[in-house]
Amino acid sequence: MATPDAYWLIPDRGERKAVFGRYWQALVDPVLSGRVDGWFVDVTDPVDAVAVWQDHTPSQTAQSNVDDELLNAAYGRHADRFRLREAVLAHHRPSQPHRGLVWMGVRPDRQRQGLGSALLRHALRSMDTDSDGAATYLVAVCSPAREFFMRHGYQLHQPAPLFLPDSGPALWPLWRDPMPADHRSPPPKH
Repeated sequence: MATPDAYWLIPDRGERKAVFGRYWQALVDPVLSGRVDGWFVDVTDPVDAVAVWQDHTPSQTAQSNVDDELLNAAYGRHADRFRLREAVLAHHRPSQPHRGLVWMGVRPDRQRQGLGSALLRHALRSMDTDSDGAATYLVAVCSPAREFFMRHGYQLHQPAPLFLPDSGPALWPLWRDPMPADHRSPPPKH
C-alpha cells in the first residue's frame, strides 16, 4: 500500500506491507467464508482486481460484523492509529443507507489496463438495478483516485476534503446516487 493514508497509518514500508497483508486477510477471510453479513467481494477473473463493499444501514456500523479480536491481531501496535482513522471516517459517513466501497485495488503489473474501471462498472450496474437501487459511498485517499471515481459518476459528498489528525493527508468523501439504465453509458464493445 503506497497511498497517503497508508503512510500516515504505518510510516515504515516493510512493516506497512506486513500489517496490511494481515489486515486484508482479517477483513476478507470472514467475508469470503460467509461468517459476516452485509459484505461483498467482487473480483476479476483471473484475480487481478478486487473490490470490497459493505452495506451501511441504520442497524449496521463500520466494522460491526468483523471480529475485533482478529483486527487487533492484524493491526498489532498500530491498532490505535487504525481506530483513529476509522473514527474520523465514521464521523463523516452518511447516515442514509448505502453500499460503501471499503477497498479497491489492482495488481501493480495490471494497473492502467482498465480492470479497475471494468470491476467498478460491473458493481455499479448491479447496484443500480437492485430493487430500489443502491447509493454508494467511498473515501478517495488521493487526488488521482478522486478523479477516477468522479469519472464513474461520483460527486464530492462535502465541499472540502477531510484531513486525518496529526497533519494527516486529505481524504475526499464521494457519493453516487443509483443511475437509471437510460443514464448509464453502454458497455464497451470488444
